[in-house]
Amino acid sequence: MGAGGYAPLYPQHGAAGWLRRNSGLLGLLSVLLLCLIAGLLIGHWATQGKASTAAGPQVVKIEGLGALATGAATSTTPSAGKTAAAKSSAKEEAEEEKEAVKETKAEKAPPAPATKVSSSTLQKLTTSSGKKHEEEINALGSKPIETGG
Repeated sequence: MGAGGYAPLYPQHGAAGWLRRNSGLLGLLSVLLLCLIAGLLIGHWATQGKASTAAGPQVVKIEGLGALATGAATSTTPSAGKTAAAKSSAKEEAEEEKEAVKETKAEKAPPAPATKVSSSTLQKLTTSSGKKHEEEINALGSKPIETGG
């Protein structure tokens, strides 16, 4: 019998007693382990389709560097000889360089003058949402907005 005149509900000795005393901790660890496994599986399933597209050549287009982009626009082609694919890629590179030169001319142009917007219009823009907000933004045009203060 225990100290208060009653028998303990579970044994205090051996593995069974240790498991009962630490059941809360073991439950927490098992939940954390299940969450880890579920996260790994979801991550694997989410990126599984993207692995097949990464097998081809990766093209990175850098925009916004102005003149630096035209000087650094180079790519590596197979040096096994001039095949039809190598010739077409050389043509594509030349076209890309021409497009980059056109973009730099547009970037060098001064920005459009800002449109002055009243405080009531700004208040409408901050309180509107969804399709109504898009319509109000489109009504202002593509010029920069000057808030006036």
